Amino acid sequence: MPVIRTIVCPTDHSTPARLACEQALYLAEQFGAHLQVVHVAPPGADLSPGSAKGAQASVSEEIERWLIQQAEKTAVAFSYGEVLGASPADAICRVATAHEADLLVMGMRDHRERSVLCQRSITTHVVQHAPCPVWVARPRKTRAVERVLVPIDFYEASLAAFDRGQALAQHWGAELMLLHVVEPAFQAGFVYAGTEGDTARERVVRGAVERLRPYAESARTAGVGRVTVHVRVGYPGVDINAFAEEHEVDLMVLPTHGRSCDWRLPLGSVADRILQRQACPLYMLHTRDSVRSAVPQDPRAARMETA
Repeated sequence: MPVIRTIVCPTDHSTPARLACEQALYLAEQFGAHLQVVHVAPPGADLSPGSAKGAQASVSEEIERWLIQQAEKTAVAFSYGEVLGASPADAICRVATAHEADLLVMGMRDHRERSVLCQRSITTHVVQHAPCPVWVARPRKTRAVERVLVPIDFYEASLAAFDRGQALAQHWGAELMLLHVVEPAFQAGFVYAGTEGDTARERVVRGAVERLRPYAESARTAGVGRVTVHVRVGYPGVDINAFAEEHEVDLMVLPTHGRSCDWRLPLGSVADRILQRQACPLYMLHTRDSVRSAVPQDPRAARMETA
């Protein structure tokens, strides 16, 4: 089970940032963790109450009052502070490092929401550079986590996500949903020799189901009460989010390798698309923070057999 003792949540009191604070409070309550909330103010802001630039100070006071009200309902221990920085993303990562955070919780705006802190570029940068896993908040229909989704592509990075998703599902008594998306044969640049299209698709789907079975058995052995296996033919960047939305998933666990020169997530366009259009909260896990899964798997032989 992942140990979560300290949670850091940056905020600017925008709608997505407040949602992140609500989910951070829930997580702190669930794991008995200390919550460190940080008001990330723009460079040059004077946060003192009597300053000429008292607007930022008022925002800071409003955040703290709201936190006290929320924390009293849950008995969560929290600290509150401010941080200034030319780069909000770098400031957030520095705070997470300084507090030895086990989890960083933040929001991400969509095109209708106004928030400097929760811009997609800032959230993406934090996901890449944070010293710990990042929970990217999105609205949920229920407060509890009842369904945890782990997309599996059979490579080592997704094994780390499987380990964490399995542990989180066990902690919450949630259903663990394992999903593999098979891209259409012609999209991948090859055909199935000697077979008709529908027959080839059936073979690939069956093969994916068989590859997922050891993961399901491993999770059940570890104590996860309900594990389901799902295979779709489609495009991962689109169909993973579609699956999460259709099944009302409460949390999706995805791996990340960390730094990237072009600011894309390390899984490339797939993970970038999932983050842009996320249908549920995301738990973005650095593979360096997880032990490789006990499920036997050779990443070099992970692709489906096509012959």
